[in-house]
Amino acid sequence: MKSFTLAVLISTLILGSLAFPTTEDKKPLENRSYVVACSHLPNGDLKNAEGEITPMDSSDPFMVIRNKVGTQIYRSETLDNTHDPVFQFAINWDATEIYNFEFRDHDAFAPDDTLGQVNIGADGLEGIHNLGNPAGGTIQIIKLGA
Repeated sequence: MKSFTLAVLISTLILGSLAFPTTEDKKPLENRSYVVACSHLPNGDLKNAEGEITPMDSSDPFMVIRNKVGTQIYRSETLDNTHDPVFQFAINWDATEIYNFEFRDHDAFAPDDTLGQVNIGADGLEGIHNLGNPAGGTIQIIKLGA
């Protein structure tokens, strides 16, 4: 009976430590506020019959942030008719995470267009980043406050 109790105690300790990490195992999340200023995002809307882009045909961008496994952790509001949007947001950052910033053009009657995206490690968020897929445009991420 003692060996059975000891085996149960050992397996509980082992399984318990795997299932429930201690606070020493967890990296703290930091809630920080940022501004993301976009420059020269590609136009996600189509040209008119004359091949011109009119002011009413400008992109209606929004920003989506996903973690490295693809889970959406933030979506901004949609801004109307701009190629140089500015988004302000606060979010809990994991210092060990890699984040995907994707910028999309909202379309009412068609699938949203991708304007560009970039993967950034949480330790390198601040600064200027070039967008790819499709190529074009840059973003500058600025931390607010102390």
